[in-house]
Amino acid sequence: MKTTKIKVYQHALLAYCFIYTLFYYNFILRTDINDDDHGFSILASSKSVFSILLERYNNWSARLPIDWALFSLINHIEMLRIISALLMLISIMIMAKIGLKDNTEIKNEHITISCLLFLCIPSYIMNDSVWWVTGSFNYLWPLAMFLIGISRFFINYKHKLLDVACIFASGFAMFSEQLALTTIIIFPLLIKIKKNKKKLSIESIQALFIAACLLTQLLSPSNEIRFSAEVLRGFNDYYDKTIFDKISLGTSLVLCYFFDGRNVIFSILLAMLSLLLYEKRNKPNLMLSLCTLAMSILVFTGILNTSQLLPDNAFDYINIYKIIISLLILSFVCIVLFFAAEENGVRASFVFMLSILIVIILGYSPTSYVERPRVFYFSAVSCIYIVILLYNSFNSLTSRIISFLMIAAFFIIDM
Repeated sequence: MKTTKIKVYQHALLAYCFIYTLFYYNFILRTDINDDDHGFSILASSKSVFSILLERYNNWSARLPIDWALFSLINHIEMLRIISALLMLISIMIMAKIGLKDNTEIKNEHITISCLLFLCIPSYIMNDSVWWVTGSFNYLWPLAMFLIGISRFFINYKHKLLDVACIFASGFAMFSEQLALTTIIIFPLLIKIKKNKKKLSIESIQALFIAACLLTQLLSPSNEIRFSAEVLRGFNDYYDKTIFDKISLGTSLVLCYFFDGRNVIFSILLAMLSLLLYEKRNKPNLMLSLCTLAMSILVFTGILNTSQLLPDNAFDYINIYKIIISLLILSFVCIVLFFAAEENGVRASFVFMLSILIVIILGYSPTSYVERPRVFYFSAVSCIYIVILLYNSFNSLTSRIISFLMIAAFFIIDM
């Protein structure tokens, strides 16, 4: 009887999460077209999509498939809402699946947690990356395509058509600079893992297609034109900055993301890590558990918030302490993840470092001074993946229940 009640409860909660997600993302996209959206809408009405793509590829943007989707749907908002909602749900499902061990069946609890975590992404990040029409094409869509592309390394698709879809999806993601770097780093590792299991065939085709897409983006004449225009518009002394200056700027962006009090996901990550350490029940791990819990509270309260941090004021006596403490916390988390998550430790630690790297590289962008929170969307989803890995690392049912309640509590607080 109890088992039946639990199953009914899980189904009800899962249904609620899906309905809420669909409503949430569909509703938010019901915004008046403005700024870039308005200009793109007029352009799409006056010219053919092909002519727009050709002109932009030569003069402004190398993001061919992203621009194709944008100009094809910018005047069809109803369809865009439906597709964006579906892409979000696909992202949620894939994240829930790839966080599991091989051949482990996905359950309602995994999907529910993934759904709750996606809803915990701070609104200040979602505003430009998902809720803004143009932003959704440049962040929500590429990330969903990236997840679809790598999903075939974790899911055995029975239909070849799905494999083909994964190949094209991974190519789409290569036209986002942050995801292109991510793919270049992790794809060889995924192929190596796959090679140990069976012969490669489709993976080779996928790798060639990814390389072709990368070359298409890199060889675009628009890259140099846009880079120069961005330097003139917002970073006049870009060429005077040293490598140290650019790394410092990228680091400041990292700290702005991870230690913003509104970043509930990083607080959840730290709290889950604390619970995982506590589960081991030995003195060293208990001490580490308390330290990690204290860090979670510290991050959640926003005491280490460095939202106003810039290279010019980075070494003020107050900021220097924040920087040192913040960097120590990030280093601590990376190391503890490696050892605490056991089988998932390597993946968790690696993805955490990657989530930092894809923000640090923004220091080399001429738009880094004016980068908006949308650039943190990929890092937010990376942290969600780590939380899912931590959840799947718990050995006891009690720890799983506590962690589930913990995520739900953070979700309610964040609302």
